[in-house]
Amino acid sequence: MQAKLSDIKRDFEAATNRKATRENAIQECGFKFIHKLNCYGISVNYQEFWQAVNKQLNIPDGLYLKKKEDYRIQLLTNAKVVSTQKKNQWEITVFELQTPDEYGNKFVAECTKDSETRELTAVSKTKSAAHSRGYNLVYELEKREKHLKRCKILQSVYLIFLYLSSSDEYFDDCEDINDIEKLWRITSWINLDFEILDQLENEELLTKPQQGKKKITYISLTPEGVQKSIELLKQINLEGLQELLEEQKHHTKWVDQSLNEKAKKKMLWETEGFYEEW
Repeated sequence: MQAKLSDIKRDFEAATNRKATRENAIQECGFKFIHKLNCYGISVNYQEFWQAVNKQLNIPDGLYLKKKEDYRIQLLTNAKVVSTQKKNQWEITVFELQTPDEYGNKFVAECTKDSETRELTAVSKTKSAAHSRGYNLVYELEKREKHLKRCKILQSVYLIFLYLSSSDEYFDDCEDINDIEKLWRITSWINLDFEILDQLENEELLTKPQQGKKKITYISLTPEGVQKSIELLKQINLEGLQELLEEQKHHTKWVDQSLNEKAKKKMLWETEGFYEEW
């Protein structure tokens, strides 16, 4: 299973005791290494960036989870189970620790869903406080799980929306909008078209939202983002969609060219001894 960006950044934090930021990556790896990553188009927001940083620092995959499990084992060694209760799919077990901490806290709750999903609460002074913390933790974990499921669906929806509302930006000397050599980037404003919202309102599919003044920013779709958008669009049936894809077929050529250039850079990066000590 491919590691998530959040897990890779946690490994960095577990190894260095620093937040996973570009500044701290520079502190650990040196400016020259990070600058070279950026020159290859590898941004701090990319998974590839933190994989390269961790590899340079010899940080093993799964370090955060290992430290977390080591802490759990150390904390619960010789602890006594005082109660176990169910909450939906979760089991909440309250332990009494053999030795209280410096503040007199000696109860902790462990919330378990399966063999790989278990979380500890902070240590509490009383059994009831630990149990309450366990229930609150399960509530937050369930809410988070629901949010992640929704996000997984919305990622595709957002990507389609951003692509369909995007526009091409060309270099100043462009004379042909189909000339991919002059295509600079594909951008989309993070905003909603109120004319479309008005049409949906007229069809009684929504009520008109308040139109307050808000800061509007934009995003640039990466070649991978454009490629994924087109793939997703081909899987759905919307009136006028095929005609739109035909009109924007130069995007596919731009994606292919961009990905080929990226592959060449990566090959050069991997063959020139990138992970040598700087």
